[in-house]
Amino acid sequence: MEELVKEGLLDAIPNLGGITYFTEKKRAIEEMFKVAKRGAGIVICEQITLLEKLLGKAEHPISLIPEKFSPSLEYIYGGGFYVIEATKT
Repeated sequence: MEELVKEGLLDAIPNLGGITYFTEKKRAIEEMFKVAKRGAGIVICEQITLLEKLLGKAEHPISLIPEKFSPSLEYIYGGGFYVIEATKT
């Protein structure tokens, strides 16, 4: 696969919607950390709608982020969204 973004290049990685429908979530998250600089923040935010609940896609992917990056999970707007934050070390 062609490298689109150089490793360790980006200061921040925001993923604001869509990861729910990624077929390879683990690989996508690995790529986020690969292209992030050391100290960069990675944020994954997703809305949890009735459709995601009905499709069984409402589960957050925090378990796919290695503990060494100290991921945190917060639900906002009455539980309608989740936000995962982590820092590349």
